[in-house]
Amino acid sequence: MIILSNSIPKTGSTLLANFQEDILSSLGRTNGQNTLRDKYNGRYIEYPSWAVLLNLASINRRYGSCVVKCHWAPSAKLDLFCQSLNVKMTLTYRDPRDMILSMIDHGKRTREGNDPSGSFADCTNVIDLIPRTLKMVENLDLWTRKRFVRSVRYESLMADTHNTLKEVVSFLGWKVEDSIIEDIINERDKIKHRSLNFNKGTTQRWKTELDDSEKEVCKLAFNQHLIKLGYELE
Repeated sequence: MIILSNSIPKTGSTLLANFQEDILSSLGRTNGQNTLRDKYNGRYIEYPSWAVLLNLASINRRYGSCVVKCHWAPSAKLDLFCQSLNVKMTLTYRDPRDMILSMIDHGKRTREGNDPSGSFADCTNVIDLIPRTLKMVENLDLWTRKRFVRSVRYESLMADTHNTLKEVVSFLGWKVEDSIIEDIINERDKIKHRSLNFNKGTTQRWKTELDDSEKEVCKLAFNQHLIKLGYELE
């Protein structure tokens, strides 16, 4: 199986990809994860060209399952790829107001020289980030209509990691003991502070960190998406 650990940015995507890779390793069967990492200097792939997709299919066929971390937008090409092969996608999402705050935090860290990748360096202002975030949330809406996609709510991943991962494992068709899942969670918790992608791991930041005018503009921009995703408007 090819597991596409997809997401819109700043939604716990790295953490979920870590968990899925750990669980794959725990199955004790041959897999293609090391081959994938060797081929792409890691598991993150920026763009799904046909060459990339064919390489993933080859790795899966020759070596076994692998977990790919990505931020891919919906496309007819990906629909064809996912529907034609043994591919499943997990997709993390989050309250878009907290996404914006997390992007700003990461941008500050990058500008201070603490993330050499340069990620989110241009993220400084809540209002300026609304159009960019709105596009991400619109892509989320398109993805969640696909039968091969399992959406994972960031807030659930943080509040009830064990049961959220059990649901992911079930979606992927794996059989993993609860004790193994708990051990994986505990090990990741010990080292999560080392990740360049980890900010605070908290939820509902927008309630205390946005001012009233920012809250109102965000509510107007994201209103229909907040309702659909089950988030509070204010």
